[in-house]
Amino acid sequence: MSISAVLGDAWRVYVLLFRRSVIVAAVVFLAIAALEVTSGTAAAVLGELASLGGPVLVQGALVLIVRNVHEGNRPAEIIDLGRIAGRRFLSLLGASILYVLGVGLGLLAFIVPGLLAASRWSLMAPGIMLEHRTTFRALDRSRALVRGVDTSLGDRTWTVFGIVAVTFVLTGVIPAAVVIAVFGVHRSPGDWQIVANAVLSTFTAPYAAHVLSVVYYRLTDPDRPAIHPQVRNWPSVWEGAA
Repeated sequence: MSISAVLGDAWRVYVLLFRRSVIVAAVVFLAIAALEVTSGTAAAVLGELASLGGPVLVQGALVLIVRNVHEGNRPAEIIDLGRIAGRRFLSLLGASILYVLGVGLGLLAFIVPGLLAASRWSLMAPGIMLEHRTTFRALDRSRALVRGVDTSLGDRTWTVFGIVAVTFVLTGVIPAAVVIAVFGVHRSPGDWQIVANAVLSTFTAPYAAHVLSVVYYRLTDPDRPAIHPQVRNWPSVWEGAA
């Protein structure tokens, strides 16, 4: 498993599922932006809550859509993706909070623990969505997969860290730099900057989610490609086999 191979696989998944993945992301991120640009205390509170919970629903839904094409099935409808991800919302939210705290505190403490957490805790969402695990059980599963405890591939901690780091630069650092270059640095972003961030997230969040799905399948099902071979022979991925 190499960094370039995983990123390449994730790009092919992104292109294949672009239409539905981006729509899923757009529904969430543009709704969050609409709340954030709306004046009033209620809208501000709802915007904060949505910005915390919305992205984890996107990630959960996109884990499911990759499973569809990995197993050779037609991608689920958007409503179904959202409904199933919603059932796992609390576990996904807990995983997101735990990941941010683990990486952040680890970096503040000794640097290396934060890097290890960024790598070994990165597969919690697939564990929650695909294996129906709770937050802490998904953390244990993610750690075991990356360290090679549950696979025959050996420890992949630093390879996965490289994948996570490059993905963060591609989908986080570069888009943020573009927004700063266009709008400048402000203590409180304006409405157009909020909308621009939402649009960029709509296109970048799916790729970041697909990367983690590809890593998961590379570790748990290394003999099968991320996209089932028969999917490429379908007239349309959205209609399935003819």
